This record gives sequence, C-alpha cells and structure tokens, in this order.
Amino acid sequence: MVDESLLAYLKQSLSSCHDVSSCHSVSFCHSERSEESNDIDKNEERLRDLLSYSENPNPFDEKETWVLIEAIDNCKILDPACGSGAFPMGILHKLVHILHKLDTRNELWKQRQIDKALQIDDPNIRDHATQDIEEAFENNELDYGRKLYLIENCIYGVDIQPIAVQIAKLRFFISLIIDEKKQPGKENLGIRSLPNLETKFVAANTLIALDKPQGQLSFGNLEIERLEKELKQLRHEYFNAKTRKEKLQCQKQDKKLRQDIAGLLVNDGWNNTTARQIAAFDLYDQNASADFFDSEWMFGPDLKNGFDIVIGNPPYGGALSKTEIEYFKANYSLKSSETAILFIEKGNRILQHNGILSYIIPKSYTFASNYTAARHFTINDLAFIVDCGKAFENVLLEATVFQIIKNKSFKYYKSIQLIGVDFLVLAEIDKKLVDKYGLLPNGITDAEIAVADKLTANKYYLNDIATNRRGTILLSLLDIGKFPVIGGKEIDRLGVRNVRGYINEDLHGTASEIKANSILVQGIVAHIQNPVDHIKITACLPDDNSMFIADNINQIILSNNSGLTPACIRAILNSTLINWFVYLFIYGKGIRTLRIDNPVTSRIPIPKTNSKQLQPFEFLTNYSVLSSKHNQERNCNFFERLIDAMVYELYLEEEVKAAGCEVLKHIAKLPEFKDYLSNEKKLAVIEKVYKELSDSKHPVSVAMAKMQEIAEIKLIEGKR
Repeated sequence: MVDESLLAYLKQSLSSCHDVSSCHSVSFCHSERSEESNDIDKNEERLRDLLSYSENPNPFDEKETWVLIEAIDNCKILDPACGSGAFPMGILHKLVHILHKLDTRNELWKQRQIDKALQIDDPNIRDHATQDIEEAFENNELDYGRKLYLIENCIYGVDIQPIAVQIAKLRFFISLIIDEKKQPGKENLGIRSLPNLETKFVAANTLIALDKPQGQLSFGNLEIERLEKELKQLRHEYFNAKTRKEKLQCQKQDKKLRQDIAGLLVNDGWNNTTARQIAAFDLYDQNASADFFDSEWMFGPDLKNGFDIVIGNPPYGGALSKTEIEYFKANYSLKSSETAILFIEKGNRILQHNGILSYIIPKSYTFASNYTAARHFTINDLAFIVDCGKAFENVLLEATVFQIIKNKSFKYYKSIQLIGVDFLVLAEIDKKLVDKYGLLPNGITDAEIAVADKLTANKYYLNDIATNRRGTILLSLLDIGKFPVIGGKEIDRLGVRNVRGYINEDLHGTASEIKANSILVQGIVAHIQNPVDHIKITACLPDDNSMFIADNINQIILSNNSGLTPACIRAILNSTLINWFVYLFIYGKGIRTLRIDNPVTSRIPIPKTNSKQLQPFEFLTNYSVLSSKHNQERNCNFFERLIDAMVYELYLEEEVKAAGCEVLKHIAKLPEFKDYLSNEKKLAVIEKVYKELSDSKHPVSVAMAKMQEIAEIKLIEGKR
C-alpha cells in the first residue's frame, strides 16, 4: 500500500521529466490494456527496483535522480486517521530507503535542503538554518538527515484522540534518536534536541471542516497573507527550536498571530464562530483535540491545494451523535453515517489534482448496498482493488485496499488478491461490469468474468418470474400448538426435516404462509473454504403447506405463467454453477451472513428452457427426495449430481454440446411415479433407474464424466 502510493506519485514526476503528456498511473505491474508509453512502462520497472530491497544500483540517470529527489522533498503525505502512526512511519522508512538508493552519500538531499534555506529573506534566519542543516548531516548517521527533513517537509498525521497523536510523535522521536551519534566532550554528548512535532501531527476531528467563505483562508487580503507567511515561518522555527525559552516565545507569538488573523477574517466577512475556532486552535496543547480540521490552517498555506498522497486505515462503524449525523448529511455528498464512507469523501476532497488516495476499508465497499454511493463516487478514478480477505486473525471484518488517482478516468481497474504476503494481479476489470453486476467484482480473474458473461447473456432473472418474501419473526414458540413452524435449520436441500415449534395464531395471509408453486430457501450463515471458497445455497420444495415459516427462510413463489417448475428452480438454486455465480458476482466473495433476499434473486440469471427439458428435473427431484427419506444415500447422491450436470447443460448449452456430453437428451423418458404406487414400488423403480444411469458405460455417466473436462466447469469447481 505504501509502495503503490509512492510508485504512482513518483511515476507522475518522471512522466513530466520525460515530457509524457498523459500518464495512466495504475500500479501493480504492466497492463496489456493500459495506455502507457514505453517510457512510462520503463519508469515503472525501474521504480519497482528502486522501491525493492534489492542491492541493485540506482537505475536512474543524474537528471532523473534529481527530479525524484525534488519530488520526494515536495511530496505532501497525510494519514487522516493516523492512530499511533503506523502508516506515517511506514512511509518514512520507505522514503529513507529510496533516498539511500538514489543518493548514497546524502549529497543531493543535503544540497536540496540548503538550496531551500538560501531562499529565506531574513539573513540571520537564513544563516542559522544553513548552519543547522550542515550540523544535522555532518554529525549524525546518514539516515538522520534523511529522516529529519522528510518529517519536516513531507509527513503529516491527524487523529481525533490526543493520546494516539502523542504515541505517533514518540515513534518518530525514537526513529530519529537511534540515528544520532554520541560525541564525547560536547554538551549533551552532541545529541541534538528533538524536533517539535506539534506542527506535523495534530489532534483534530478530520471529518469536520472549517466554515470558510469561498473555501480559502486568505480571502485575498494582503495583510492576512502577510500574517499567514509569518505564522508559517514561526512554526518552521518552532519545529527546530532547541530551548524551552525559544519554544515558549514561539508559542506566545503564534497565539498573537492567530488572534490577529481571526480579527481580520471577521472584518473580511467570516463568521465569528469560525474566527473563534481559528484563534482557539492551539497546536501546542497536547491534551486537546480540535473540533475541526483544516490542512491549510493547521499545516500551512503550502497545503492550500491539497496533499499528494492520502493514506490510511480509517475507522468504520464509529458511533456518531445526532448533531454529527445531521452535519454529515448536510455537508457530504455521500450523506452517510458510516465513518469509512465519510473518510473516502474527505480523503478525496483534500487531495490535490492527480493526488493518490490509498485506504484499507471494509470489503463491504465492493458489494454492500450502503456503499453503493461510495462505489459510484470513486469508480472513475479507481486504479485497483486488493481483496485481502481476513488478513488479520483477530479482526472479524474482511478488508479491501483500494487506490484512486484524482481526476484520472480509467476504463479498467485491477483486481488483486492478497495470498499470504504476496499480491497476485488476477485481472483488469472493465468498469462497465460495475453497473452490470451491481458491485465491484473483486478478487476474480478474466476467465471467471468470461464465464459470468456467458451465464447472463440473453437470460432473464429470477425475480422476473417469481416473487421473493421472507418469513415472519416468531419469537415465542410452543412445544404443542395448532400450527407447526419451521426455520432455516429445519430444512435441507431435500425437504423439511423437522419442526422448530408451534403457534396457536393463524398466520394465513401473512408472509409466513407457504404458497403453492414455492421454493423455500435457507439463510446462509457464512461461506465455506474447502476445497475452495464458496457458498452453499439450500433450497427445497415444501411437501406440507400447512406449516408457517420463520424469518430465516425466504419463499420464492413462481408466477403461474413462468414457464418453469419449482423443481427446476430448486435445482438451479442448489447448483454448483449458481452457487459459484452468486458468491462471486452477487455477494462479492463476502464472509458474512448471507440472505437470499430480493437484491439477490433479482440478479440470478435464469436460462430459457422448454417443457422437454423441465420434465426430467421433476422426476429426478422426486427420485432424490424419496431416496433420501428412505436412507438410500447412494442413489440420492447420484441423482443430485445428475441434476447438477443438467443445470450446467441449461446454462452452458453450446460448450456442453461441443464437448459431446449432453445429458438431457438421454433422460427424456424417465419413468413417472403414479399416485397409486406404494413407496416400496417407487423405490424399486428408483433402484432400476439408478443402476441403468450410473453404469459407467451408459451415455449419462459417460457424459457426466466428460463434462468435468469442460474449461468453464473446471473453473467453476476449482479444478486445475
């Protein structure tokens, strides 16, 4: 995440160096679909070498090296919810590593700092700054000078908790101390005073902005601009202040400047509340947290146009007050009360043009309905998504990493999977698929997308021919009563296995009543990981409509003119094929409680069929159910596998036909059960059919075996 953010940023810098007018800066390896020039591809390859911990020499020439060092020095990086500083520290160490490879002896990095110091107007301050730079580089380890000026020039953090900010600053202090050299005989052994990081890490509410007219501080007032410049220089001096006296003097001057600026702002039309906030903001009070965040005011006018990189792991599911919720709905276009979504919009707002936003966020971003607006908000600039799954053992929520590059319009985004500690680029996904499938396909391959496209081509959807409703919440059940009640646990794919309890209330006419032409579907607790990640939908045909259903069962009720039968829909819902499709292209590979509600059934494709194809589903379902009831598992399992093969043929008709493994044409004349037949005679019929069809030489068994070699079916079933 750190590497990819820096890669995208540095790539842009090199593109200007090579006078490449357009840079499609999507990270994670070269793309066949990208529009990058050969120069940009070469840049990425060399930048990856630079970022790596290889011992290869600097791959850039003198001009390019200087461009990169300038770009690093100019880079403004923010973690808007920095906590104890993990991402800022990661960025620091990676930038130190890059500088080491670019400029082994620190000559260019040191000269860059001196060049900037020489631009200071005041000769006394200029001379003092130059001397300080010389001492920092001369008397310490090489990494000290790198770290000190990276911290001063590049890295910023915000968190609402003051204690978290203090811990972050402590980590940076320690990082600097370890690179200071002891100098016996000198005062304090030559150990320099640590920089004052109050100007780099602030405690504030990132999501609340200042109420600023026309979105800027100075408002064109020359006197305010002069005071802003003075305040910027003062805070630079404070960063390097060595003595308690110097620090207190800076703090006193800072307070006066804030008050003067606040007064001028009121005169320029700002409201009193905002002016008071500005005057009251005391970045030196380590125990206070500001009730607003403004990067220009807190970090200086250099950030007026935003940050180059915003990176972090923003909080999700945060508790918000009623006042905060009202504020966010009034001031954020996404109008959400989910903090992760608000941080997405805030992060984008504070980016400069072509800035890079990289977040770890809940995987819900890719598929959940409450993230729909966030997906549309980010889709144009989205560069990649990394499916991290449950990357952290003690964190229940699945995670996703995404990167956007502001004001870029990419046609594709990369689908990437975190496997162990490695990132595997699976596919480049056309963004048109987001509207087609109603989610951001994530952690999937081009081959899987191609199969999904086949399954949805020229198809209609389950809700086009059926209604879907969930049962009723039934809290109190009796051991004895008038009406039996079933829930999700009481059904399996072959029917109703038990009764949960009873009620005396008549619920006919409610959502709990089982209707004719219906299929019952169990709520899914979670996904299954063996042999591959998948889900298992459990759908059955009710054989007793006098029961009532609880709310963890959905009832799919076929319309009378649907042209399909409940047995066929049961087969489709239970099939390996549709379970695969639903898991990848409807549930977005989520590990969570899954319900087969209308948002799901409205996206399950249904193939076009004829009456000859439907009849075998009816007969084989009867065979399978009766076999199960009489513990004939061998027969039952065979018929269920056969039904699964029949579903493959419905959806992949051309592929099955080309492979010569059609099944349906061989089972068009299965024996039908007559009502007058006893179960014993029915079982005898089943046994006969089983022995005939399961014979290894029978066309059905031959076709079922050959079907496993079809590429699309091998992919669906996770076979190599």
